[in-house]
Amino acid sequence: MPLSPTTHPFFKRRIQFSWLCLAGLLATNAFAQDFSVSLNIPSPTLDQAKWQIETDLAPIDPKTTKTPTPLETPDLRALLVGDLFGTGDTYALVELPTGAAFAEFSRGHWHLRGLWNIATDWQWDQGGKAADLGHATEVFYLKDLSGDGIPEVITHGKEGNVPIHNLFRFDPKTRQLQFLAYSRTFPELSGKYVLLYYNGEGRRDNGSTIFCRWEGTRLVTKVTWKDDLDLDKPYLKAILYPAKGEPETFLLKEATSHDSQTFIVTRNDQPYATFVFHYTKRSSKDLTMPWLFEHVTGQPRRLYPNWNPDRYDTVSQLEDYATITIKGSPEARKRFKL
Repeated sequence: MPLSPTTHPFFKRRIQFSWLCLAGLLATNAFAQDFSVSLNIPSPTLDQAKWQIETDLAPIDPKTTKTPTPLETPDLRALLVGDLFGTGDTYALVELPTGAAFAEFSRGHWHLRGLWNIATDWQWDQGGKAADLGHATEVFYLKDLSGDGIPEVITHGKEGNVPIHNLFRFDPKTRQLQFLAYSRTFPELSGKYVLLYYNGEGRRDNGSTIFCRWEGTRLVTKVTWKDDLDLDKPYLKAILYPAKGEPETFLLKEATSHDSQTFIVTRNDQPYATFVFHYTKRSSKDLTMPWLFEHVTGQPRRLYPNWNPDRYDTVSQLEDYATITIKGSPEARKRFKL
């Protein structure tokens, strides 16, 4: 059972954590970089981890712990033990003082299968509610984000007061975990996309949303979307990653206008298009961001990161409440055609 913040000794700890730079994260195939510790190269870290998992898991009877079960060590570190992936085998995820470990029970012994120098921590839901996107009550989570029936592993941690979620995929052939990516909020599945978030302040509407698709066992970035609307000079930014060719970067900046709303669009730092909106209903401005998202990224506006069903229904469309003019090159007008 989760303990209160006052009794958990790791609640206030700050683990030094080297972030992947945002540019590296957003690049296609950049997910291969991780914080794993080699199991093939002898080191004090490896020796300590092996001793720790043997000590932590010794009291557990794998035969009676088949259903994935969250447990705690005597010094209040988190464990998740059981048939985690529906393979009939018993595995364990172990929170270590300086990271996380993955172990398999085989031939009467626990064997270390993975070790990572990542931040792990508890984030408490003061209201006592179930785990949610921003309220983790455990360190380890299982969630099927690929639709293959085998859950991915998500670890929760914090750097200061900022949440960290690391995403791993289980490989049944090697019986190991592959690090895929990290996200500031809990990874989500939206249609065919896995959504990750990178955000310096923990507020989704000011951060970058990364739209990823599965290509086999790899998670590949297809689109990123960023809006900073609370700044003195608000802007929107989209990066598209085609299957072939170089990424396309679109930057949208709002221009001053008294009787309309105008966005100047550049493509790869070159002038590209202008969107002009004349509204017939004042509240219809709320529909502008989803419209821009759909036309710039080519994705349905319902995937807009800040989509709110209470605000944006499936009937009301910006086109019904505004006159939209698109200016620019013939290529841009064709691309963004109404």
